[in-house]
Amino acid sequence: MKKLFTCFILFATTLHVYAGGYQVNFHGQKQTGMGMAGTSLTEDGSSSFNNPGGLAMMVADHSVLAGMSFISSHSLFHLEGSMHTARTENPPETPFYFYGAGRITDNLVAGIAVNTPFSNNLKWEEGWAGRFLIEEMSFQTITIQPAVSYLINDMLSIGAGVVYALGNVDMKKCTPIPSNIFSA
Repeated sequence: MKKLFTCFILFATTLHVYAGGYQVNFHGQKQTGMGMAGTSLTEDGSSSFNNPGGLAMMVADHSVLAGMSFISSHSLFHLEGSMHTARTENPPETPFYFYGAGRITDNLVAGIAVNTPFSNNLKWEEGWAGRFLIEEMSFQTITIQPAVSYLINDMLSIGAGVVYALGNVDMKKCTPIPSNIFSA
């Protein structure tokens, strides 16, 4: 009973946790379902992103995975001690991934990963208290990662990959202009 109560308390306290950041952890449905704990798994082409050395341990000769997610985020700002609140009007995001891998020889596998590991869109409503710090921001990173892996024996493989990243950042903020700047 004590364990059940503890589990209920832990579950109930996390219902209102809306934490996030700029990292987008949608690197495959299997990875997402496992809470990104599948880095050591070597069953498919997603290893080209998570663990290039594991590509050679892939069971199949070829693996292709592709997908897209839909993210709709919202933030609320409340200035303590006042009635001022502001909300974001964020446009939706669609992070994507593509993984492909193929066996070249019995021991050599090549793969490629293309995904969006970091992105964010943020647009505060007009006139919010923090407009001089940030009013609107958007950024996205797309990575392209070719990788190769070599199977040394049934228990050991090595791999390497190169990450080529493309990025775009756009940030807007208001500039305060003193009211007496135009006086003579």
